[in-house]
Amino acid sequence: MSTSSTLRGLIEKRGASRTVDGHITACTASRDNMRFAFTTAEGDVIIAHRADLREPASWATYAVHDGAALALAPDTDPSGFLTGGDDGRLCRLDMHGEVEELGKTRRWVEHIATHVDAKTAYIASAAGKQVELRDGRGEAVLKTLEHPSSVTGIVFDAKGKRIAASHYNGASVWYTQPKSESVRPLEWKGSHTGIAIHPAGEA
Repeated sequence: MSTSSTLRGLIEKRGASRTVDGHITACTASRDNMRFAFTTAEGDVIIAHRADLREPASWATYAVHDGAALALAPDTDPSGFLTGGDDGRLCRLDMHGEVEELGKTRRWVEHIATHVDAKTAYIASAAGKQVELRDGRGEAVLKTLEHPSSVTGIVFDAKGKRIAASHYNGASVWYTQPKSESVRPLEWKGSHTGIAIHPAGEA
């Protein structure tokens, strides 16, 4: 049996599918794993609840961005989502379907990352060469991190003590503490289109 037919069989037995207007640009689960979100090139966010996953007609659609939705991440809140778009807006979509604009820039918001633990919570968003690090509510910008070229990916380490950003010719690693302004550059020639941090702490 081919991989594609196996996947189709799994979807039919344990999942669901739905055709939407526009291309799907991202998908993720909420922090509590009870809701799933899909963003589209039309600027919509589609929400599927785990309890209604087998009923695609019940999935809700929210018009969030004026243009393509480019970034999606679970919110610091257990059930919400954060989105970024080519309208330059960083938005929160809560469990009630309410949309809150957290920030707006002149550049596309292309990447979002969040971190939550018992002590701290952060939201980071990337637009052009800048990464904005915000508090857990997203209401205050703690620092703005400048990079040598457009940021292509961002990620927090497991403890939320560092944030790393990929860009042309390497990556930059910053400490999240408000008083720390130092950066650790990791040089590697060429284009880098994403970044991850190994569980052991290596970028």
